[in-house]
Order: sequence, then C-alpha cells, then structure tokens
Amino acid sequence: MNLKELVSSVSDRTNIPPSEVKQITKSVLHIFAELIDNNDKFVSPIITFRSTLVSAKPAKGDKPAKPARNVARMQRNKSK
Repeated sequence: MNLKELVSSVSDRTNIPPSEVKQITKSVLHIFAELIDNNDKFVSPIITFRSTLVSAKPAKGDKPAKPARNVARMQRNKSK
C-alpha cells in the first residue's frame, strides 16, 4: 500500500475528504519518523512499534558497507 491508497482507504471509511486525510496522514507519518529517529516507541490498542538500532555492517565482496541506522519494528497487538 502506498500513501495514495492509504489516504483513499481512510477517506472511504471516514467520509473525510481525501485532501484532509492526506494532510493528517502526512503529519502522523512525520511524527512516526521523529519517534524512530529519537529511538522511541509508539503504543496503541492496535499496533506497537519500537525503534531499534541496526549495527553498521562492513563491506563484503562487492557489497558496500552499511552505516548503523534506526529501524522500526512493528507488531499488531492482540484484540481484546
């Protein structure tokens, strides 16, 4: 799913105009990106994600070295 498809799906489910959904969705995604950059986590009743530092990897053969970076690990929470 890409941003356009997500916006369309949310708009269809909520009857909020796509332009408003796109603005809100982009804001939420920026917040998530900041959480990842700051090595924080997000918890909701539906999903949880944690930022994890992936270690740097040296060059191997014809593959270039990869710097250390933060990535998000997401999981679906159990429904109650």
